[in-house]
Amino acid sequence: MSSTRYAAPLNLELRPSRRMAVGLMLVHCVALAALCLPMLVPVALRFLLAAVILWHLIRVLSRHAWLTDSNAVVRLIWGEDGLWTLVNRDGSARTATLLGDSYVSLPLIVLRLSCLDGGTRAVALVGDMVDGDSLRRLRVRLRLEGTGDDEE
Repeated sequence: MSSTRYAAPLNLELRPSRRMAVGLMLVHCVALAALCLPMLVPVALRFLLAAVILWHLIRVLSRHAWLTDSNAVVRLIWGEDGLWTLVNRDGSARTATLLGDSYVSLPLIVLRLSCLDGGTRAVALVGDMVDGDSLRRLRVRLRLEGTGDDEE
């Protein structure tokens, strides 16, 4: 099995994603539709919940789909040493390690990263966020090298 020590750095430039935006909108529309079901909740509370859902939709769209939020990750670098560098829209960068509960599939990759300065970040990637070749190399490398937590 290969080792990250000998792998070239993988540089992923993220771009806004229509697929991510549509998926997020669908999930939030389902939540809004659930408020229309008959239940013993006052109408005023339903409007408040609808406002919170819409606020959340705008927030996650700007951070994960449109990449316009200052904390949106716009670049990922998987270094030779196995460490990740996350570059935000505002230019700040954080160093992180990959956690074992990251998810890799054909339509979606969710990278769960533990930042060395504290906290965790999740970065979701779909096919139209990164060029196809880089996304393919990321999937292959994640499958070959794992997430670092499994000791098989």
